[in-house]
Amino acid sequence: MLNISLDNIFEQRCFRPIYQNQAVAQGWLLDEDWVATDGDIFPGTVMYNIDGEHAGVATSTNTKKPVGICGDFLAPAYGITEQLNGHINVWVLNKGALFDLDGPAVSSGMSTAVVGDLLKAGSDGLMVPLGASDASLAVAKINQIVDQTHFVVEGI
Repeated sequence: MLNISLDNIFEQRCFRPIYQNQAVAQGWLLDEDWVATDGDIFPGTVMYNIDGEHAGVATSTNTKKPVGICGDFLAPAYGITEQLNGHINVWVLNKGALFDLDGPAVSSGMSTAVVGDLLKAGSDGLMVPLGASDASLAVAKINQIVDQTHFVVEGI
């Protein structure tokens, strides 16, 4: 359930399944070192496996393969927190899964994206085009560009 403050009553989930039969939602423990001052985690933030049971926010400096994409809000700046007993929902996208990505989960780095681009974690954990990076860091690819702040991404 999405619990929001009255300041953000129009906020919606920014990573939503369109066709999720090829996606698996997994429960992970959030990185014990994450604190609210590290920044907000939005649905659509790329996550990586720390130790087999803990997931952390992947960044552009991370060399570990992403495990999936966060499905929950942990956004103190927005007054939205969905963490339950330290657990978060992480979507693992397989080929054929389609998800809407919009709102605060769209990085400014997506402004140069084109259909077919592979996506990886940017400096803030939000998806950005892979560019010349190691393809093993890819977590999804762009299926459709609705506008500069709304994309359809698919599993790879």
